[in-house]
Amino acid sequence: GDFNGDGKDDLAVFYNGGQAADGKFVSLAFTFTSNGAAFNNPTTSWTSSGSFDWSKSKPVPGDFNGDGKDDLAVFYNGGQAADGKFVSLAFTFTSNGAAFNNPTTSWTSSGSFNWSKSKPVPGDLNGDGKDDLAVLYNSGQAADGKYATTLFAFTGNGTGFAAPKQTWASTGSFNWDVSLPTSGDYDKDGKDDLGVLYEGSTAADGRRLDSLFIFTSTATGTKAPVKSWTGSVV
Repeated sequence: GDFNGDGKDDLAVFYNGGQAADGKFVSLAFTFTSNGAAFNNPTTSWTSSGSFDWSKSKPVPGDFNGDGKDDLAVFYNGGQAADGKFVSLAFTFTSNGAAFNNPTTSWTSSGSFNWSKSKPVPGDLNGDGKDDLAVLYNSGQAADGKYATTLFAFTGNGTGFAAPKQTWASTGSFNWDVSLPTSGDYDKDGKDDLGVLYEGSTAADGRRLDSLFIFTSTATGTKAPVKSWTGSVV
C-alpha cells in the first residue's frame, strides 16, 4: 500500500515479536518505503504496548479514512465468549505518513463470528473513496453435502466499520477451503469487486484445473459470481 501518500506503493510487514517476560504478546509493523527503483531499509512503524498476538492477526492494507495514505487493518481473533459465541474484532492502524498510529477498535462482533472461518480482503466496495472490508466466510457443509460460503461487507465510514452486511450466499456448492479471494476494480466502474481463485478438479492428464470467479460490486451489494476463466497453472 501507499503508506506515505507519495504515489508509490510500499511494503508493510506485520511481525511476530515473541512474548515478553510479563507474558504479553509482542507484535510490530515494519515499513519498507519504495523509492521507485527499490525498497528502502525497513523502519519500525509500530510496536505493541499491551498484548497483541500476531498468531491471531490477519492484516490487510487500505485507505480506510480516505486521506490518500493507506492504513493497516487487522482482523483479530477475540476467542470464544462464555456463551460459546466466537468473537472477532477489527483494529485500524491509521498512517500519519511516517508511521502507524496506535490501533483503534473499528468493529467488534455482537453475534458469533468465527475468525478462523474468515478471509478478509480490502477494497472500496461502494465507490465512496474509503476502503471497506469484504470477508469470505466458511458457512460449513449442508446435509446434502454442498459446501456453503457467504460474503460479508463491512462498510468503512472513515473512523470504523459498520456491522457486516451479507451480500452473497452460495446456492450451489462453493468450497471456502479452496478459495483464495482478492479485490480490484475489474470493470472500471469506480467500485472494487471481488475475485476468487478457486481450486478445481484434476484433468485426465494429471493437471489441476483452477477457475477464477468475479463477484461484481453494485451500489448496494454484490452480484452472484461469474466464472471468468478456467485453466491450469500447475
